[in-house]
Amino acid sequence: MNIMATKVEATTQGEGLKTYYKGKIEGLEMKIRDKHMDLRRMEAQRNELNAKGRVCSELFFYRRLTYKPSQSLNHLVGVLGIYF
Repeated sequence: MNIMATKVEATTQGEGLKTYYKGKIEGLEMKIRDKHMDLRRMEAQRNELNAKGRVCSELFFYRRLTYKPSQSLNHLVGVLGIYF
């Protein structure tokens, strides 16, 4: 009878640990998903900024070739949508 009570306590304790670690794993998996979403968002932002920078450098180079320095900045600001 005493051996049976010990086995029941051991299995109950094992189930408690199992649920504890299962909860921990689920929490960490959720953090991983959040980090992946943040990574995708930041990659999209980086791509957008790279595209704007590419347009900026191309416009600046084109305007520098036409020798209109006063208009180049105004045009660049208008295209990029930056207002001071």
